Amino acid sequence: MGILISGFDGTVTGYDFFDRVRKRCTTEVAIVQDALKRSDCVATAGDGRPDLRPALLVQPQLRFARGWLAEALTERGEKFHPFERCSQIADQLQKARC
Repeated sequence: MGILISGFDGTVTGYDFFDRVRKRCTTEVAIVQDALKRSDCVATAGDGRPDLRPALLVQPQLRFARGWLAEALTERGEKFHPFERCSQIADQLQKARC
């Protein structure tokens, strides 16, 4: 299984994969909705305000958060996986076998 991990605001890498996709879609939510139509497994990872709405579109076991996003999801009672390093996300996705 190939795994692509990307964010919307430079959390994961300095240049996110979705920067390219953004040129066709106007919002992060539109990007996630498009990805959900095309794939069996869509995960989100983030730490800021732009990541909240997209994170709520995916299944909790595929939601990764730290910083502000982790606090916001906790306040809402939403489940997620906390992370500090991207390698933790890849490990969890391999276990999920989605």
